[in-house]
Amino acid sequence: MLLSKHQLAILAITLSTIIWSIAPPIFKWSLQQIHPFTLMFFRFLLATLIMIPIVKTKIKIKFEDFYKFFLLALFGLTFNMIFFYKGLMLSQSINAPIISSSIPILMLISGIIFFREIPKSKEIIGMIISLIGILIIVLRPIDHLPLKNFIIGDIYLILSNVTFVAYTLLFKKFKLQYAPSTLLFWLFFIATITAFPEYILAAQKTQSYLATGINGYIGN
Repeated sequence: MLLSKHQLAILAITLSTIIWSIAPPIFKWSLQQIHPFTLMFFRFLLATLIMIPIVKTKIKIKFEDFYKFFLLALFGLTFNMIFFYKGLMLSQSINAPIISSSIPILMLISGIIFFREIPKSKEIIGMIISLIGILIIVLRPIDHLPLKNFIIGDIYLILSNVTFVAYTLLFKKFKLQYAPSTLLFWLFFIATITAFPEYILAAQKTQSYLATGINGYIGN
């Protein structure tokens, strides 16, 4: 039985959610043997190299669209990953997917502020319930993490969500008419460039340009 486009889209979103939910523990495990900026740089570089044979002849973009790609890469990848990894280092990995569930709430609020969208009553009720649930879980008593580091880590994770929402709003505003492979290639390529200075600083600080163990390589 063939699935409809709508069913395939739901399946893709579900699989994406599952993959993203199991990613934070793996990243936190990897960060024990690799600096977060080193991990970020090599993830972007690897993704760029993978996209090269896929994008092929669709690599060209308009010059006037370059700044749009730059902003999207900056907010959607570079800033997003900087805050995300720093948050993982200080907070619990389980908090990352929980806090990420605040993204729909931030999107709803942003839609009201920037696009004058009027939410339905069900959406408002759902937003309030979700927000209460997130606060209960995130602010629950902790017994093995320094409170200061715990709070700072969660703030970084929240900032990661904010940058992703900014990326989504910019993407909606720009309405770029390119193939998905073209979009992905340029976003990863620009993110690799913008992450390079942080990678060099991290390498000089740790005196290592690569991961110090197998954990760090698996995280890529």
